[in-house]
Amino acid sequence: MRALQEAQEIFGGDFDFAEFDTEAYDHAEDEEEDADEESWDRPKKQTKKRVGRRSIFEIYEPSELESSHMTDQDNEIRSTDMPERFQLRSIPVKPAEDEELEEEADWIYRNAFSTPTISMQESTDYLDRGTTSSFSRKGPSTIQKIKEALNFMRNQHFEVPFIAFYRKEYVEPELNINDLWKVWQWDEKWTQLKTRKQNLTRLFQKMQAFQFEQISADPDKPLADGIRPLDTADMERLKDVQSIDELSDVYNHFLLYYGRDIPKMQNAAKANKKKLKKIKEVSEEDGEQEAELEEEEEEEEQKGPDLKLASRRDMYSICQTAGLDGLAKKFGLTPEQFGENLRDSYQRHETEQFPAEPVELAKDYVCSQFSTPEAVLEGTRYMVAMQIAREPLVRHVLRQTFQERAKINIKPTKKGKKDVDEAHYAYSFKYLKNKPVKELNGDQFLKMCQAEEEGLLAIDICIDLVGVKGYGGDQTYFEEIKQFYYRDEFSHQVQEWNRQRTLAIERALQQFLYPQMAKELKNKLIAEAKENIVKGCCRKLYNWLKVAPYKPDQQVEEDDDLMDESQGKGIRVLGVAFASSRDTPVFCSLINGEGEVVDFLRLPYFLKRRNAWREDEREKKLQDIENLKKFLISKKPHVVAVAGENRDAHMVMEDIKRTVSELEQEASLPPVGVELVDNELAMLYMNSKKSEADFRDYPPLLRQAVSVARKIQDPLVEYAQVCSSDEDILCLKLHPLQEHVVKEDLLNALYCEFINRVNEVGVDVNRAIAHPYTQSLVQYVCGLGPRKGSHLLKVSPTLHPPLAQLLEWEPASPENDSG
Repeated sequence: MRALQEAQEIFGGDFDFAEFDTEAYDHAEDEEEDADEESWDRPKKQTKKRVGRRSIFEIYEPSELESSHMTDQDNEIRSTDMPERFQLRSIPVKPAEDEELEEEADWIYRNAFSTPTISMQESTDYLDRGTTSSFSRKGPSTIQKIKEALNFMRNQHFEVPFIAFYRKEYVEPELNINDLWKVWQWDEKWTQLKTRKQNLTRLFQKMQAFQFEQISADPDKPLADGIRPLDTADMERLKDVQSIDELSDVYNHFLLYYGRDIPKMQNAAKANKKKLKKIKEVSEEDGEQEAELEEEEEEEEQKGPDLKLASRRDMYSICQTAGLDGLAKKFGLTPEQFGENLRDSYQRHETEQFPAEPVELAKDYVCSQFSTPEAVLEGTRYMVAMQIAREPLVRHVLRQTFQERAKINIKPTKKGKKDVDEAHYAYSFKYLKNKPVKELNGDQFLKMCQAEEEGLLAIDICIDLVGVKGYGGDQTYFEEIKQFYYRDEFSHQVQEWNRQRTLAIERALQQFLYPQMAKELKNKLIAEAKENIVKGCCRKLYNWLKVAPYKPDQQVEEDDDLMDESQGKGIRVLGVAFASSRDTPVFCSLINGEGEVVDFLRLPYFLKRRNAWREDEREKKLQDIENLKKFLISKKPHVVAVAGENRDAHMVMEDIKRTVSELEQEASLPPVGVELVDNELAMLYMNSKKSEADFRDYPPLLRQAVSVARKIQDPLVEYAQVCSSDEDILCLKLHPLQEHVVKEDLLNALYCEFINRVNEVGVDVNRAIAHPYTQSLVQYVCGLGPRKGSHLLKVSPTLHPPLAQLLEWEPASPENDSG
């Protein structure tokens, strides 16, 4: 046991999940317990407790197991014959019938491809050639292509790149690979909407059944003013819901009228279950037992924890309790009728007039909460305003109008007046008045919200023009719509009712609808700005990944001496890295065609000037140049990659170019390219945990030199190095505002770019097995992922014949590799 512990301390605990048989440990513990039970009456000996092998779950923290993909759930994902990314989606992928696919394809086309954004967003996809906007270029023929894509995803479990490359005849030219990813994301939204609609439909049906029971208990009794029957029109409206916003409207409308009855409904359902259970038991047992059961049931019912009605003390509940529903119904229009008038922009339903003064009617409703007729009318107006504000049709019409007409006004705060100067990012929108939200551009609104969070600006979104006289600026939206809840007569009684109606509509708009719509619009504008940032990040990564591996000049390729097989196949690269301080040495790393480090060189005085004032510095610099010459002659790299650390990189390049040209003349060395390489990725790799594990004994600058060389050799492989569980890729500067985007959304979008590119160029599995640093690409192959990919590479040497040998002579099948 001691030897095992020492071995683990030296070599580390590299555990294989399959080696840990937890059942064996459990069985051993059970045996020990049995032995203890048998000998419990014997005197206990003070025996030393034997320490068994601890399981992996006892050694590591749950978070560590999760990040290393070693939990039970990860094991299940590995063994399930379905693409890993399908299993990891938060909303599962479900098979669908043809009818649902048609409906979903139409819904995705309308929402994702033909509805323009509220703000001005760049509508061209970076994969498209040309400048047509993404929603206008897609005609109705796209719907059939979306349906085909959905069928592949939902019923055949094909991943997006597989459809784009091997089923392209079904989706092109309307849908490119990025459009297919959009279909995949909107399928998730569709499934979520459908599930929520089904849940809400069940709730509606239960409430209908409960209402029917209540009414059928006493059919002759007239309906109370506070009861609104849940009819088929409500069910149809729920069925026609097309977005999460509309679903939220329908649910809030339901809660307004039936929220207080939900606990009663659930208690009644419990009582019915008990009754059915009792009838069943009674039918099976004798008469004596029947009486006993009845008594027990009665006792249980008295003791049972029935759901208590929540003590709601909001204003609407107080008005409802005071019985103001009756007076609210006498305002002349139901909320549904007002909504239809608003939708059609004319008085489709005439406002009915009650033949009595409002104040006279209000006297009948005076109570302790509302002690005067004026207070009663105010409470009733509140009820009418709330009912109008919760009416789904009213909200739908107002949402569309608000998004169309909304204007943004910005003023600086006291702090903002002082801090926001010409150099500040918020200077361009320090003062804004009546700017339409449709004219906001790109990520502009996110910057505004950022300035608001910092306490620099005050943002106000409204539907009407502020402080504008004439040219229609005087007429507000409220004045436009109040005529739809108005009776055009001149008697005092009608005028009084009109005043009450107008005040109710004004309250519905100012207190409820405008603030809610402004909040909704703000969230949508922020979401559009964040999506713009994510697209910008993806475009930048796409431009980095699309760079092909370095190829030398044709003349060099034909040179037998430089392409010597003894030096190894492929392009040999010499990576050069240095720090900003001139006193630090320059490190050179030579990698062979497979990306493995074969040699390195340390040049301590290479950053000194050739014409330095101090003689010893000049001599040491010349010595370093001689060492570099010997290295270049012996190793014969095809290209030298210099890290672009700072301005000194140009000096380093000039020195190397001069050295190479001297060697061409002196030693007939074929031309060697000298390239400047951006070292942002190399810096990130240098500081990552992966580089420490790969090159534990190397100084940081040498690790950077390795990364610079590998990047020019194959950018895709090197960028994949930072796609680890530590999420190092987010440390790359892809966009100035990338920190303001949800981390998971950005990561998923960036990984999609890797998936696209890897499946386009393919992965050499033999190379991945032979050279572990390229293994990070395997997880992006269709059907695989981090779990299935690593498992495939782990088990491939144990296969008979080995996977590497199979792949040498078997053609790769263009099917999803489901593990």
